[in-house]
Amino acid sequence: MSETESKSGKRTTEEGVLAISTARGARGGALKAITANRLVDGVVVYLGEGGGWVEAIEAARSVSGKDEAAALLASVEPDVAACRIVGPYLIDVVAGSDGKLRGASERERIRALGPTVRLDLGKQAEA
Repeated sequence: MSETESKSGKRTTEEGVLAISTARGARGGALKAITANRLVDGVVVYLGEGGGWVEAIEAARSVSGKDEAAALLASVEPDVAACRIVGPYLIDVVAGSDGKLRGASERERIRALGPTVRLDLGKQAEA
């Protein structure tokens, strides 16, 4: 079982990381995706279908069930070790009426779109 380092610098197990992710909002039976920040520029990213990191939540890979979510979270550990991303965690996602994924919580919808103080900045300016 591999270990990861938490923000406090303490070593934690994958179960501990999953517990932290659950506490941050990932709930039981909902669709899950993984989000993190790209270390080089701090941009919010999501684990995509092909295993790479994408900036659009609509292109995120989603899974259902605790076991699949735990395996998906464990699969990004090499990217953390290689300093490509920082702070990966599970989020709940829902498919909209158009079939596109979006964050289930307000926090994740804001992270997906960017700053809320000026609508001419961030990803919402591009829409």
